[in-house]
Amino acid sequence: MFKRLWNFFADVRLTFWLLLSISALLMVGSFYVKVYPHTFKPLNELLFQDWYRLYGGSNPLKLWWLFILLALLFALGMNTAVCTVTRLKSLWLSRKQMGLRKFGFKITPSVIHICFLVMLSGHFLSMVTGYTSLTAIVPGKKIFVSKETTIEILDKQCDYHTSPASLRGLVSQCTVALKSKTTGLHDYKQVSILEPAFLQGYSLHLGMDKKSEITRLKLTVKRDHGLKLILPGFLILTLLLLWYYPQIHRDMKNGKKEGL
Repeated sequence: MFKRLWNFFADVRLTFWLLLSISALLMVGSFYVKVYPHTFKPLNELLFQDWYRLYGGSNPLKLWWLFILLALLFALGMNTAVCTVTRLKSLWLSRKQMGLRKFGFKITPSVIHICFLVMLSGHFLSMVTGYTSLTAIVPGKKIFVSKETTIEILDKQCDYHTSPASLRGLVSQCTVALKSKTTGLHDYKQVSILEPAFLQGYSLHLGMDKKSEITRLKLTVKRDHGLKLILPGFLILTLLLLWYYPQIHRDMKNGKKEGL
């Protein structure tokens, strides 16, 4: 049974069909997100289980594509892991017949796949763990992040476009002053749109639903455990790609010279 499952997930043809199915579901999902924004937009601001409890449970017919998508992404992760392990085993057994550079070159795509799995796992952690709070901006309001930490909204200030005429009167930027209190210690932070602030492992993000409506300013407080996997995985993946593709170019160039 285990061997049959292993061979099933080790099939590269499965990768093709999974990617094709995921792409199709993402297209379907874009339609649902556009038609039902009030249901799906909060998914960007809440943990998955909290979002499902508040918005998803009462609308199961709108979510069929999402759960199939999550299942296919899990299958893609399994497929990638099994294919990577199979290839690494083959490369390791034949490493003595290769030089160090060639072995490093051959093993790089597998390490890139491992980085992809690490980042995929990080995104899953971001979906279901950590802390997420969404609060309307009201001066004087307090956010109880934990037993030891509270954040108080002190003031808000917005700047407006004066030109061109099509943008005149619309908000160009907003800034909110915050005071945090942790076990008797006070700290002051400012957060603006697209300019987050950071506090003791929490990230603070300011946003608004519509730029013309100042009263719809909102503060999102997040503690994202998945970033500990996503950021290192992305950094290593980027460095590997920066090394890998020049090697391909050099090998192709050398091959043409040898052909001459």
